[in-house]
Amino acid sequence: METLAALALIAGGYVLGSIPSGYLAGRLHGIDIRRVGDGNIGMMNVWRQVGPGWGFLVFFADVAKAAVAVQLGRVGDSGDAVPMAAGAAALVGHRYPFTLGFRGGRSAASACGAVLGLIPLEGIGPLLLGIAIVVVTRNAIAALGIGFATMLGILIARGADPATIAYVIAVPVYAGVNDALDRSRRRPLPSDT
Repeated sequence: METLAALALIAGGYVLGSIPSGYLAGRLHGIDIRRVGDGNIGMMNVWRQVGPGWGFLVFFADVAKAAVAVQLGRVGDSGDAVPMAAGAAALVGHRYPFTLGFRGGRSAASACGAVLGLIPLEGIGPLLLGIAIVVVTRNAIAALGIGFATMLGILIARGADPATIAYVIAVPVYAGVNDALDRSRRRPLPSDT
């Protein structure tokens, strides 16, 4: 694959990641999700502020945008490097969306999508486990950790290549670091009222 084509696919991953599904769900209900709750545009804040159904809709939209980015990265049969980079770019787009002034979410759901797009068969079981954990505990980061640890175990047991294993480690670490940073400094945007 030509370098320019690969860069275009990776940039496309960033653009997909920048689609602010949580923000849009809030706007459909007349609120700016960044100004309520914890100020995050992700699933859990939408769940708490708009409702569980909308929270799950945001989750699936955020998963889908990263999974689609990975699949678009496969155009031209480039192996796994470009799809992995396109998925990572979707995470960066979710975290720093140009559509919202580079202030986005933690990338937890997008992390699930980036890995699910790369290894769908190995990823679906841990994804469902993570969803169950969120329903029971309302803790997306715990769900992310347990789901990805399960997936990592599956990959190691199946003898997956080191690059895939490294990706499955790096992606949730990125989301976890974002969560830790947000908990230490994120506050909702000031109200206009």
